[in-house]
Amino acid sequence: MDATLNVILFLPFGGLLNSVLPRRPLSAIGLAWVTSLLIEIAQGLFLPGRTSSAIDVAANTLGAALGYAATALVRWQRRERSKRRLTTTATADSADTTSASPAA
Repeated sequence: MDATLNVILFLPFGGLLNSVLPRRPLSAIGLAWVTSLLIEIAQGLFLPGRTSSAIDVAANTLGAALGYAATALVRWQRRERSKRRLTTTATADSADTTSASPAA
């Protein structure tokens, strides 16, 4: 359950990383890993009763990677939809100009 919450917690961070590093997924995942590692180290050092966990680091990194991928997928779908609209509009415009014949 704890690992699942860590994955969910880092989903938005992955989306943010996609906005900052849109074409650099490995850099984004590396940054997510380092961020998670620093959080776990700080937790172990400064919060009494808390221990650092490699599973938490892995779950956080997975969450960020999934958030990054989901954001990339949404962006790709929007681009494709936009391309289809432009193609459809251009086709409709050219059909309008070719079907119109001059009045005789």
